[in-house]
Amino acid sequence: MSHEKHHYSRRLAPVECLEPRRLLSAYYVSPSGSDAGAGGAAAPWKTLQKAANAAVAGEVVHVGAGTYNAGMNFFGKAGGTAAAPIQFLADPGVVITHVATSGLPNDTLAAINVENTNGYYVFQGFTIRSDGSMQRAGIRVTNSDGVQVLDNAVDRAFIGIFASNSDDLLIQGNTCTNATDQHGIYVSANTRRAVIRDNVLHGNNWDGLHMNASNAAGPNDGALVEGNVIYGNGLSGMDIEGVTNATFRNNVVYENGKHGATLHSQDQTAAGNPTPPCANNTFVNNTFANNSSFGIQFRPEDTQGTAVFNNVFANDAASPTYGSIGVSGNPAGLTSDYNVVVDSFSTTLGTSKLTLAQWRANTGQDQHSVVATPAQLFVNAAADDYK
Repeated sequence: MSHEKHHYSRRLAPVECLEPRRLLSAYYVSPSGSDAGAGGAAAPWKTLQKAANAAVAGEVVHVGAGTYNAGMNFFGKAGGTAAAPIQFLADPGVVITHVATSGLPNDTLAAINVENTNGYYVFQGFTIRSDGSMQRAGIRVTNSDGVQVLDNAVDRAFIGIFASNSDDLLIQGNTCTNATDQHGIYVSANTRRAVIRDNVLHGNNWDGLHMNASNAAGPNDGALVEGNVIYGNGLSGMDIEGVTNATFRNNVVYENGKHGATLHSQDQTAAGNPTPPCANNTFVNNTFANNSSFGIQFRPEDTQGTAVFNNVFANDAASPTYGSIGVSGNPAGLTSDYNVVVDSFSTTLGTSKLTLAQWRANTGQDQHSVVATPAQLFVNAAADDYK
């Protein structure tokens, strides 16, 4: 038997050089920590800004209980991604009292300032008690998409939470109180698909919730405003200016100094650049009770494509109310029906009162709506129990 020798040529697959990869981290911050430490659970950092500078997409920062006398500024940071946000999660008892001191632009505007970033941050569980240093807001988000502001409490800031130029924003579960100058929550122009959900807004100097748009700065479009409790604010519960295609549902709005909600486009009247009119908005399943003026007030140019269904408008006999719905003219494009109402409406901004029957005859609206009193509707309206 002959034996043949076989010679094999061995080919090696080409080897690619791997790009350097950073292992995603969980960082920790504590008032008793040190910025010279590693930032881990055993050696937390001391300042919020140290973590703000370090965290990248997909990383989580755990903030330990205690008082922080400087906030954090994210001006110009890379931010996270939709799939991998950067999360700042506060333990119970975390309190920020002062603006950021980062040396970055606009660090004096807010305790948490998110500006000109790629967005996709999460801020959850912080208590912000302003010492008067916050020139714009407790939490400020601008030019940063996909940011989530969750379960925070802001007290005594210029504005509680402010946002602008930021799409797909989520503001949920926050309490905003005692804004010293303006609103509890203010969502401004060039913002699309904001969700403002389950917040409590009370005791603010102006409105509980203010939303606006601008022909120059951009629209405020497609928002969902739901489940909020808004009461005891100096002006309106909700001031909605130039907003389009928004849904307002399941909100409880009571005892505000002016209207429950007002929709208008009157603040910017400069020739060639007026505020766009409100249009195509829906109000459904809201409760407006004991507000000092109308439950909902419209300017007639701001009713186009707007629906008001299944809402409760209620005022006790002693309330200095203007009534259920007020429009300073013909509410063209408004569809309102199946509401529970006070027997008082107006088409002249309160200078003349219309009964429900007269409102129906004049406008064609609320053909199936009914009149009821707070005692018929609620567990205990006198004690602000609107169940």
